[in-house]
Amino acid sequence: MKYGYIRVSTNKQTKYGYSLDYQKDAVIKAGAEHVLADESVSGKNMQRPGFNTLQIALHPGDTVIVHSLDRLGRNFKDIVNITDDWNKRDITLIALKEGVDTSTQVGITYLQIMASIAQLERRMIIERTEAGRKKAHEQGKTTNRPPTWTDKDALKALDYRENKDFDICDLCIKFKKSEATIFRMLRRAREIKHENTTNDKKDKQK
Repeated sequence: MKYGYIRVSTNKQTKYGYSLDYQKDAVIKAGAEHVLADESVSGKNMQRPGFNTLQIALHPGDTVIVHSLDRLGRNFKDIVNITDDWNKRDITLIALKEGVDTSTQVGITYLQIMASIAQLERRMIIERTEAGRKKAHEQGKTTNRPPTWTDKDALKALDYRENKDFDICDLCIKFKKSEATIFRMLRRAREIKHENTTNDKKDKQK
């Protein structure tokens, strides 16, 4: 069986991006016999009705056709995890926009290369940052900069992390900060919450 999977996360995306109808036409033209959809559902949320139904329906030998890889998930890590799972279950993924077909070794290699590049870029950014700090320190320069975020921002980031299931990558995009800055914001937010809890206990004891 060839399944099509289509998704839009916002009304704006429906209007200015690839609408459900556009995606549906594309996957059907590519051979999809049955199409499952998620509307107004973010790619970061892996618990999606249409996607969950798809996962249950899939059997070895089946094929999933999507308009583009980002319809499967917001970040590349989730996409790689999904495709790895499908490969183990003998399920083929075809992504029309990127020209990916995991029934071929070329398609599998493409995904592996993309994952490796994403990992390499992250490591290079970290190494460049550390090298810059080390050089500045050797020259007697301070590398401490005033924070570009407030305690309010930190608490908001922690709320997204704990209550809205945002991962670190999502928070980096949301607040336009580096991974290291997000970790500092979360640490500060937890300190504030701890201080508030301690003060509340002291007030009750008075």
